[in-house]
Amino acid sequence: MRKYIVFLVCCILALLSNAQAKLTIANKGTPNATLVYDGKPMLKVGPLPEVAVFAVELGSSSFDVEQWLDWMARYGMGYGRVYPESSFNPWQGADSDKRVYPFDVVRWDEGRPIVDLTRFNRAYWDNFAKVVKACADRGIILHIQLYQRVFFELKSGNEMWKTNYFYPENNINGYPMTNLPTGGKARNGYWIWHAMATQPDWRRVHKNWVEHVLDAVGNNGNALIDLMNEANFKHNHMTREWIEYTLDIIEEWEERTGNDILVGMDFDHWYKRKDPGIEYVLAHPRMELIICEGAEGHVNKNLTAGDRKPLQEELAILYRQRYRKPIVSANSPTYWPDERREDGLNPKLSNNRVRQYQWESMMLKVQGVGVYAKTYPLDFGAAAVRRYASETQQLMDFFEGLDDYVALEISPEIIADAPAKYRRALQSPEEVVVYLHTDGFEKKVEAGKVLELCSLAMKAGPASIDIVHPGTGETARRKDIIRDGKLSVELPGFHEDVAVHIVSSTG
Repeated sequence: MRKYIVFLVCCILALLSNAQAKLTIANKGTPNATLVYDGKPMLKVGPLPEVAVFAVELGSSSFDVEQWLDWMARYGMGYGRVYPESSFNPWQGADSDKRVYPFDVVRWDEGRPIVDLTRFNRAYWDNFAKVVKACADRGIILHIQLYQRVFFELKSGNEMWKTNYFYPENNINGYPMTNLPTGGKARNGYWIWHAMATQPDWRRVHKNWVEHVLDAVGNNGNALIDLMNEANFKHNHMTREWIEYTLDIIEEWEERTGNDILVGMDFDHWYKRKDPGIEYVLAHPRMELIICEGAEGHVNKNLTAGDRKPLQEELAILYRQRYRKPIVSANSPTYWPDERREDGLNPKLSNNRVRQYQWESMMLKVQGVGVYAKTYPLDFGAAAVRRYASETQQLMDFFEGLDDYVALEISPEIIADAPAKYRRALQSPEEVVVYLHTDGFEKKVEAGKVLELCSLAMKAGPASIDIVHPGTGETARRKDIIRDGKLSVELPGFHEDVAVHIVSSTG
């Protein structure tokens, strides 16, 4: 009997532990909705090669997935945007050791795998599940996009649609190519979203695809679902029917398995194309997340991808207030970590942008921050990569050292004056966090400048102030007095950015 009781207690504790290690939302339905993982606020950034993590089996000599995951865990990284490959475009060469494909390959034709869309390759999906579990064991959250839009594109300079498994010449199934929802025809594969929602054969393929992704995630609790990378109604002919059908598939899986998985849809191209469908996507009651990209102004214009100007800055603040959902970001403003792109003379390709992007994201409660990782295998000993890892560890140490990130609310109005253009602030009655950075790169701010704070929610009285230099990790501590909701903090000289953490000492 004693052994039975001990066994029962162990089972209950295991179940409780498993239930805790899930991705959930605190303050749900409020402007301060915050992601929680494993009982703690989710504070995750990091790079993962998008398809390579699934394209080769664990133990491959071509790309050592676990070595990459160990490197991430060693420096406090814990997030990665990934997706199953719907194209055999050789981002991971066919000659790679232990290369696997999502569908069974029936034959090869002039270097192209010809597949059967009704037969899913068990080796690929078993490995997918092993990668998810390997990430869960290291506390890494996977931002899984069901499809990558560019794999369905056919235009000058990009013919990925011709290497897509769904392209008629690359499979044996002979399923019909249908017209666009407008009735017109398309050279590229954008017709397929309409077909997957309306045509029986394509509906089955899509359902099986989504269910294989979800089954591979299982009950690990360390993944969220992004329905599509860079879709929109106007340009890519995405349809509401496809979205609703996909959400139905996910809900049916949740009901069948008892698992719960958070869902959203990348809004970048809806916004970029000024597509009115963005309201439908962001306000959708069955999508619990807002998913942005580094390509638009969810932080600020100096930290966006490419050369195009954002239509509006600080979308993270606007959308959080309007839609009352937590926010994550699929990717960063530039490729990183990539030692071949480090160039101290060109800030657009320097680590500084990504460092500031990651800090700004956390300050705006963009809690999952995907970072581009286009170069792999990676030289982890390269100077640029070591610098990225060190600065990211400092970022994680800072935010994990806060008293209560969940309680902090975005409060830029408390900064009355500061010696920097970009001013971010979080506050609660117990603590305040401020992050400042200049409007350019390689800029210095002289010592003695003052940060003026007002309308603080903290009680009057003594406060402890920690000042951190994100680029170097240097810290300093001092004490001061909060009076009438105001506090003046004399800053040391800093290069590009500085962070300040204030905690009440009144007890």
